[in-house]
This record gives sequence, structure tokens and C-alpha cells, in this order.
Amino acid sequence: MFRTVFINPNLLEDSESVRRIVRHLTPPSGRVDVMFFDNRDNTPVRLPMTDQQMLHYCARYSGNSNTGYEEFVLINVLDSAASPPVLQEVATGLTP
Repeated sequence: MFRTVFINPNLLEDSESVRRIVRHLTPPSGRVDVMFFDNRDNTPVRLPMTDQQMLHYCARYSGNSNTGYEEFVLINVLDSAASPPVLQEVATGLTP
């Protein structure tokens, strides 16, 4: 399952809020990928993303309940003038 969701950027600093959101979006079994965006108007409903949408991509969660794999990363924009923008994933160690 693949989801894109808007999140208030302040909630990304609250690990319990992130955990609740991820648990709500995660199916009981199988794989889920959630892309978080900090602007409702720039949250895509399908891929590929536009350059403008990429500028608002702020975090990603990937999980597989069958294997126990979980990864939550924050996204930094390194070059907003590039097309597409240059992004960097930063591991958080958070396991929702």
C-alpha cells in the first residue's frame, strides 16, 4: 500500500504523534509506504511528483509487518533550484 499525506510540520517533532499517524495508516499485514508533505495544496494524489510537490516532501515511512522492517526518515531539500529538486534522506531511528 502506498499513501501520500499532509502533516503539520510541527507534528514531525512529536514522535508519539508520528507513531499514531503511522499506526492508523498501516494495514494489519503487508507492506506500507507513506510519504509526508508539509503543505496540503502540494500533497500529490499520484506519482510522479511535480518539482513544487517535491519541495514540500518532508518525511517517509516504510514498513513491512510480515518481516518487521520499519524505517522513518526526514527529507531535506538540498537544492530547490534544481529540476528535479535535490533531496536528502536523514535517518531518525524512530520506529513507529
